Amino acid sequence: MKLNKFDQETFGLLGAVAATALLGWLTSLLCSCAPLSPSTLKTTRARVTVYDRFEDKFGSRIAIGGRAREGTTAAAPATIPFGTQVNVPALAGIVGTGHFNVQDRGSALEKAYRHGELRLDIYVASRAKLRRLSHTLPEFMEVSFQ
Repeated sequence: MKLNKFDQETFGLLGAVAATALLGWLTSLLCSCAPLSPSTLKTTRARVTVYDRFEDKFGSRIAIGGRAREGTTAAAPATIPFGTQVNVPALAGIVGTGHFNVQDRGSALEKAYRHGELRLDIYVASRAKLRRLSHTLPEFMEVSFQ
């Protein structure tokens, strides 16, 4: 069936109204969820990114004190306590064993969390590895907390 110009405009308007309603419903659903924490999230999908010491003014210094270490350090939103063990099986053998410890924070992680997205940053020691992994890793991965 071919739509005439009036029908196309009407359909476009109705589509926009439906999309706006759906977005509002999804936003209310996400905002009404319990806060993200290891007790409420045992295994989930998260956006996993990598970072290195050149990302910001802090270099390899981490929020708990000391220096970040590849294969150990992960950054997470403040709702996930320091010391929480994070397992990312997709990174096993690529960045350490795939087991990390929440030792750092990040403003982008906090912002993503406020918008309903769980995002984790994994520390890597070199810019070359960061570039390689940024182009080869899947955007979302299964993660578990202990």
